[in-house]
Amino acid sequence: METHETAVLERAVLVGVVTPADRRSRVEEYLDELDLLAESAGANVVQRLTQERQHIDAAFFIGKGKAEELARLVEAEAITCAKPNIASRSL
Repeated sequence: METHETAVLERAVLVGVVTPADRRSRVEEYLDELDLLAESAGANVVQRLTQERQHIDAAFFIGKGKAEELARLVEAEAITCAKPNIASRSL
């Protein structure tokens, strides 16, 4: 009898922050690229969260309220991975 292992995909949420230095369309492009990378790595992207802020929060990346929303989403959707779009930024 042949057995097959079933891969368990990570369930991911992508997180983007739009600051005055960014255009929303540019942040969406970053998230599109991050989505492809996540899927290539075997993750199932469940949702995207974006937030407009004057600057990136050094403690949370996103604001405290959005971080709380993310925590609720992680629990409700059994998210195993959150990926922020920080590649082009300096905190």
